Amino acid sequence: MYSPELNSSEKTPQEKGDSLTKGYVSELWDFIRISVTQNNL
Repeated sequence: MYSPELNSSEKTPQEKGDSLTKGYVSELWDFIRISVTQNNL
């Protein structure tokens, strides 16, 4: 049976780094978007 939890723990360091980077970039864009929106008010 397929287990996503097991699969995620077996990711290579590179894959973990990629997912961390994507999460960081996503939050960074949210922060930028909010800042720009507030500055335009």
